[in-house]
Amino acid sequence: MLRPQLTEAIKNGNKEAFEELYRSYFQRVYFFAIKICKSKEIAEEITQDTFITIWNKRNTLDLSLSLEGLIYKIARDFSFKQLQKVARIHTIEATLKSSISDLDNSTQDEITFRECLKNIEAVMDKLPEKRKEIFQRRIMEQQSIKMISEKMGISENTTKTQLLKATRFVREQLGSILSITLF
Repeated sequence: MLRPQLTEAIKNGNKEAFEELYRSYFQRVYFFAIKICKSKEIAEEITQDTFITIWNKRNTLDLSLSLEGLIYKIARDFSFKQLQKVARIHTIEATLKSSISDLDNSTQDEITFRECLKNIEAVMDKLPEKRKEIFQRRIMEQQSIKMISEKMGISENTTKTQLLKATRFVREQLGSILSITLF
């Protein structure tokens, strides 16, 4: 259990206190995330994001609430978002495979599927780097406009404008059939 003084020190921006929290809870959060996501790489990312969130929101910590509980809640939320992202990717892949399976034979299906994926990647690669990142965060990761803006250090209006431009570009490039699938 965390000492109230540690929570207060973190809230006041004490980096040593935060490092103590990190050392004490890193492995626990990591294994907690592995249990949910079943992936070491994803669990590492979730663990890092959890502690980054704690540090970024340190000023709003409520000293009357359990910091330990907050740590696990944040890790759980990130884990569930990651699972949703993976499910969306699988759904998109399944939809593409299903659409393609109506073609003549399985060899042609596989070739066409790979071509579709290459086309999608090629279109995404044509986007400017920041616009591509915004598009991926919003469409693939389902992050909110506010979260994207905060993580990228840009205004919400800029995020919305860039997302709109990216969405239009991708739709134009992919055509109506794939845009229905993706959007």
